[in-house]
Amino acid sequence: MKEGEIVGQKFVKMFAFLLALLILMLIVLAGPAQSLITGFTISNSVVKIGESTIFTVSAEIESQEILDIKNLTLMLTGPTSLSCIFDTDGNPLSSCPGISIQKLQSPPFQFGYGFLPGILEYKVVMNSSVLDKGTYDVKFLLNLPNQQIQTEQKELTVIIQGEEITQCSLRAKSGTVNIGETLFNSKNDLSLYVGGTASSNGKGTLTVQKGKSRATYNFNINNAFLLDANTIIFETSGELQIDRNAKNLETATIIFKTDSTEIDINGLSINAENLDVSFAKC
Repeated sequence: MKEGEIVGQKFVKMFAFLLALLILMLIVLAGPAQSLITGFTISNSVVKIGESTIFTVSAEIESQEILDIKNLTLMLTGPTSLSCIFDTDGNPLSSCPGISIQKLQSPPFQFGYGFLPGILEYKVVMNSSVLDKGTYDVKFLLNLPNQQIQTEQKELTVIIQGEEITQCSLRAKSGTVNIGETLFNSKNDLSLYVGGTASSNGKGTLTVQKGKSRATYNFNINNAFLLDANTIIFETSGELQIDRNAKNLETATIIFKTDSTEIDINGLSINAENLDVSFAKC
C-alpha cells in the first residue's frame, strides 16, 4: 500500500473517531432535558375573579433514565406575580395562596438517585380571587440538582364582569384558529350580533377552512359585558361541526379588544388569536 493511501486511511479513521466523540458529548450535554417530556394544560383559560381553574402538569421520564426531581414551581407573571413551590408529593414549600395540589400519579422512586421511568403528574387547583384582573403568563418549572426544566407557557385571563352589552354587531376574519390539533390560518370568518334588552338574545357563527377541511361553530351568546374600557367579553355556547362529522357541544369565550380591533377566542376545542375586526358597532 502506498504511503499516501495509508495516511488517507488514518485521517478517515481519526475523523470518524472525532465525529463519534462529538456526538457522544452532545448527548451527554443534552442530559435530562432530552429524557424528560413535560405536559401542561389549563381547564379554563378565561375565568371571572373568584372562579377556579385547574392546571394539570406532568413529566414523563423515558426508559433507561433516572431523574432526581427535587421540586416543582408554578409561576404566574402579569398584573401581579405569584410563585408556588411544592415538593414531589404535592406539599407546598412556599406560600401558595388560593392553591391546592394533588399528586395524581408517580413512577417508582429509587432512594439516593431519583425517579425511575414513568409519569409524574399533578392537579393544581387555583382560585382566581388571589389575582388582579388581566392576562397572566403561566408555566411550571421542574427543579433538578443542576438543571431547571420549563414547561410550555400558557395564558390565563382573569376578568371582572362589568356593564352588560345589549347592542353589538361584529364581523372579523383571518387570524389563526386552532381546532383540536388542526391549524386554520387563512379562510376564517366570525360574525355575531347582540340586539334587544338582554345580551342573551345574541347569536353568531364562526366558519374556518383549510383546503378541503371545514369547521363551523354556531353559537348563542349567553352573556356580553365590558371588562374594561378596551375589552368586551362574549360568553357563548353552541355546536361545533368539523366536515361532515357529528356535531359536538362547545363553549367559548370571545374577547374583543376594541383598542387593537382584534378578537381572541378561548374554548373547549377552539382557540383563536388576532382575528381582524372588519366591522364593529357596539
